[in-house]
Amino acid sequence: MSVPEIACRLARTADFVAAAGVVCRATRELLGVHQTCITLHAPSGQPLLGVDDTHVTDEHRLAYFHGMWRDDPYLAAMRTHQVGLEALDREELMRVSREHGYSGDDVHGCFVPLLEPAGLLGVARFGNVAPFGDDLRRMLVAITTHLSVHLARLDITNAESHLLARLTNRQREVAALAARGCTNVEIAELLEMSENTVKKHLKDIYERAGVDSRTELANRLARRGPRDAVIAAARGEASEEAEVTVERDGELTITRLVR
Repeated sequence: MSVPEIACRLARTADFVAAAGVVCRATRELLGVHQTCITLHAPSGQPLLGVDDTHVTDEHRLAYFHGMWRDDPYLAAMRTHQVGLEALDREELMRVSREHGYSGDDVHGCFVPLLEPAGLLGVARFGNVAPFGDDLRRMLVAITTHLSVHLARLDITNAESHLLARLTNRQREVAALAARGCTNVEIAELLEMSENTVKKHLKDIYERAGVDSRTELANRLARRGPRDAVIAAARGEASEEAEVTVERDGELTITRLVR
């Protein structure tokens, strides 16, 4: 299957998980790539949502989302330079990976950034037991570029909206949860504040946003990325107590920062 055919498959998907799943399956089944991991990141670098078919434990996935990402030199390099790391030294990659708890096969790495106008949106990490040839690397870069373009068409972004920029950190939390459909009581419980405080925050948010209802607020915040990722981004980096879920979809694993 050619890159354009994979791009056609991508075009038929409606969200990040489905799109990332197409890339994982296509690169394994059609290109023979050993393993793939695709993640979305907040502007801080915090991973928000990941889809992978890699040979790692759920404990490793959870640890990475809970803070191990801060010590990831490859993520740091791509956040700084926004360029791919397409011919990583296997020995160095495995040394760093195993220091961070990776227990899978020794692989060569080809890491490609998912980009949007505001900067780094995510990372596609491909691992192969055999070295990546030039043609395969070019195909993986082209596929990742198609994925970036498709995510832009879906309006999946981690860029801060003008509305969020006008809100305080606490107001962002309240706005994100309200947009998710949480009631005032639920927001109060989640954020450990009184219901009256929630109401006051919502009143201030409506005034700053120029809206009159939750529905209008939700529309303003809609499609800023995967729904749960919006909440996570609004709440900042994950603490050790943050909720991170791991679920299976066939051979794929989906890791999600919920709150």
